[in-house]
Amino acid sequence: MTRLLIYAQVPPPLHGQSVMVGHLVEGLRRNGQMDLARQSASNGNASAVIAFYHVNPRISEDLGDIGRWRLRKLLLVFGNIFEAIRARFRFGLDTFYFVPAPAKREAFYRDWCVLFFCRPFFKRVVFHWHCIGQPEFIEKRLSLPERLLARLFYGGASLSIVLSNYSREEAAYFGAQNTAVVPNGIPDPCPQFETEVWPERQLRAETRAALGSGQAKEPLYYEVLFLAGRMTPKGLFDAMAAVTQANRLLTEKNPALRLRLTVAGPFEDDAERGHYEAAARELDATQILGRHEPLAIYAGWADEEKKNHLYRQADCFLFPTTYAAESFGLVLTEAMSHGCAVITTRWQAVPEVLPGAYENLVEPHDIDAMAEALLRCAAAPADHSLRDYFLARFTSERFAQEMIEVLAELPDKDSL
Repeated sequence: MTRLLIYAQVPPPLHGQSVMVGHLVEGLRRNGQMDLARQSASNGNASAVIAFYHVNPRISEDLGDIGRWRLRKLLLVFGNIFEAIRARFRFGLDTFYFVPAPAKREAFYRDWCVLFFCRPFFKRVVFHWHCIGQPEFIEKRLSLPERLLARLFYGGASLSIVLSNYSREEAAYFGAQNTAVVPNGIPDPCPQFETEVWPERQLRAETRAALGSGQAKEPLYYEVLFLAGRMTPKGLFDAMAAVTQANRLLTEKNPALRLRLTVAGPFEDDAERGHYEAAARELDATQILGRHEPLAIYAGWADEEKKNHLYRQADCFLFPTTYAAESFGLVLTEAMSHGCAVITTRWQAVPEVLPGAYENLVEPHDIDAMAEALLRCAAAPADHSLRDYFLARFTSERFAQEMIEVLAELPDKDSL
């Protein structure tokens, strides 16, 4: 049996890595693995192959606080380290599961502090690489002593878990004994899809088709959604430019149809908000003559309930990310689960989330291609295929089962 110390954050703050750690912990419990904080070996599931204890090392209050160093954070780090070491001896844990930080110097220092104190007490270490870009950052931005420390603390793990084949090479930089590819998976956020959402999508697509044939009497809107935690690097302003351009093309091609963009997420600062407001005015100027509804709608931060409502109302999810640490794009799976059309970029591992030869992948910053893809999606009939693809590949149950499999078959010894 693998006896696992899970040293990884769950929400809040809410972001892809913390969400997936939460799904991992819940998935282990749901699949009969032994949570040592809740039960002992004597009353646990006899068929369990993993016994685990979770330390939640939360030191950031929100997304903007991640990677910023303060004295309070240092005290919290040492408190979490103490809890991890205490649990190691209390429960006889042998494996240290850790999610390395994104490519920020201060965040690296926090990691190295944790690994310096914790790693020697464990037989094996498992790194789950949710972010990418660390090797390039280490080579280009760190001093020689820092590079040596990075290789020492991140090097020679028993197992590196990555989210895609794209990330294999980055994990290989640190010389893990084994590498496993386990794509993320989430609980189905739209279990009522067949009875409630799919009929709505079919009806909206049929109404748009009638508009194109001249049978519809009222103007229509094709609803586009952009949702992200870090909006500028995830492509907010490329998305706004593409919707604006598509609407200008519709002025001639289909004067009674317009694309309407809903934006959800936090602004980084007043400058980003000001940039959005200027782009929104430009988009609103493409409205149908004589109508005054805004074509850019800011929905603010979206919790799970609000987010699922936005996906359900959207016809298309537009995500032209060029985020340097983009390793998967969990929002893409959420959009697919709701049956949205998806337009995104050929960026790092993002294409691996979509089906092979997917039509609506565009090059980064190619506004013309994004606008063409938007018009293509707006003219297409309702499509069930992305929902089916989600169910086959990206559910939380599949994720939990694959994680249990790779964690239960660890090599004997860590090489540090």
